[in-house]
Amino acid sequence: MGERDDLDFRTFPANRVTLDEYFLVDLATSYTFDLDDEYIKDFKIFAKVQNLFDEHYEEVFGFSPPDPSFRVGLAFKL
Repeated sequence: MGERDDLDFRTFPANRVTLDEYFLVDLATSYTFDLDDEYIKDFKIFAKVQNLFDEHYEEVFGFSPPDPSFRVGLAFKL
């Protein structure tokens, strides 16, 4: 994301500010295992990483992003 203008509402009238450019890296993957079992047809494992390199950025002035996060899960098809 490139530089862009925003407003700082901490004062009246609001002052124009420029938000810095930033580059985010998010990764996601999944894999499905076909079992063809009597009870479970398949199951999927998935993972997602957001803001992999801990980039500090602001989409809106004064609101910092969350810390990097990692999620992993399983899904079953019966």
